[in-house]
Amino acid sequence: VAVVGLQRARVLKVCSILAASSDTIADFPEEPVSRQIHVEYIPCVATFDSYQNEGSEDVRYLAKVEHHLFDGVHGGTRITGFFDEAIGDKEGDVCTTGIAAFAIGCGIESDEDVNMISSFVEMISGHKSYIHNDTRWEVDQNVVEGTIIIDCIKPNEDFISMKEETAAYRDLSPSEKECVTENQTIGPGKMAKFATDLARMCVPRTKKVNAEEEDHHQEGKEDELKNEIQDPLSKLKTYDVNMNRFACKMCRTILFGECDLEDIPHSKGQHSFSSRKMKSAGNAKVCQSIFLAPGLEW
Repeated sequence: VAVVGLQRARVLKVCSILAASSDTIADFPEEPVSRQIHVEYIPCVATFDSYQNEGSEDVRYLAKVEHHLFDGVHGGTRITGFFDEAIGDKEGDVCTTGIAAFAIGCGIESDEDVNMISSFVEMISGHKSYIHNDTRWEVDQNVVEGTIIIDCIKPNEDFISMKEETAAYRDLSPSEKECVTENQTIGPGKMAKFATDLARMCVPRTKKVNAEEEDHHQEGKEDELKNEIQDPLSKLKTYDVNMNRFACKMCRTILFGECDLEDIPHSKGQHSFSSRKMKSAGNAKVCQSIFLAPGLEW
C-alpha cells in the first residue's frame, strides 16, 4: 500500500507509525484456511507543478510520484518497479498488483489531484484504478481482480477540510498530540489508520470464496425474480372507489386512477393527417388518449 502525500516529512512520520505497529492484518472469517497477510507500506511523495496556457491561466499538473526511503536522506526513486511483478500465493489462488492501493493525504485532498494520481497510476501500471469514495469500506461488486484501489483521507465532522484539521493538530500541545496519535483520531495517527483500513479493503479473496459469494449473489437474484413472478400485483396501489379508475379490459385489475394522470393534460391536436380530411374540420378525429404522470412502480 502506497502512502502518498505532498511533504516527505509527513509521509515518513505516518509510515514510521505503521512500521511500529504490526504489519499483519486479519483475514476474512469466511476463508476456509486462515492466512497470514503481511502489508508493506511504501512512502511516496507526489510533486505537482503548473504552467500558463494561451489564456494566461495557470494549469496544474502532476509532475511525478516517487518512493522515498525511511532515512529521509536519499532522493526519491520511481515507483514503476513495483509493478514489474504481480504478487500471489504459491498455489496461484490469489494475485494482486505490486501496489494494491494508494492511500492519499498529507497535504493532498482535492478531487482534481486525486484524479491526476489515478491517471498516473493507470499509465505506469497498465491496470485499472478505482477511486473509492464510500465511507462504509465496501468495494463495489464490479471491481475486478487486479484493480488498484485509490482513496483520499477525509476530514472529521468538526472540520471543513483536511487543511483546517491539520492546523488544529499543530495547535495541540505535545501531550495532546501524543494522545490523539495513539487514538488515531487526528493527525498522522489518523492517516496511519486510514492506510491500514485501505489495506484491509484490498486483501484478495481466494477463488473458492469468490465463487461461493457469486453463487450466493446469483441465488438471491433468482429468489427476487421468483417473488416478483409469484406476486406480480404486489406493486399495484389501492384507490378511492369514489374516483374514476382505469382497469385492464381482460382481468379487470385496477391499474391507475385519476390522481396518476399528468397535471397538465396534453394538447388534443388534430389526429387525422389525411390532406383530404384536413379540408373539413368536422372530419378531425377526437383524441381519446390519456397520459400518466411518472412514478408508478409497475
